[in-house]
Amino acid sequence: MDMDTARHCRDQAAECLRLMSLARSEAEARALQSLSQSWVRIANQTERYALMTKGKTNVQSVARPDSINLRSSC
Repeated sequence: MDMDTARHCRDQAAECLRLMSLARSEAEARALQSLSQSWVRIANQTERYALMTKGKTNVQSVARPDSINLRSSC
């Protein structure tokens, strides 16, 4: 996990905001705005995790379920 992942998530958030201008309904625009906010939250969490693990020699020692792959969820 690295800062590129957070950047990717922020890019996705920006794309959602861009698509809002093309929304065909208010509901669609609200859904895209909500998705954008979610992408930003994921980016922020990714950055915090990267900072927490920065400098650790063995990031694998951080307890997390094996089924979660944050890179693919962004």
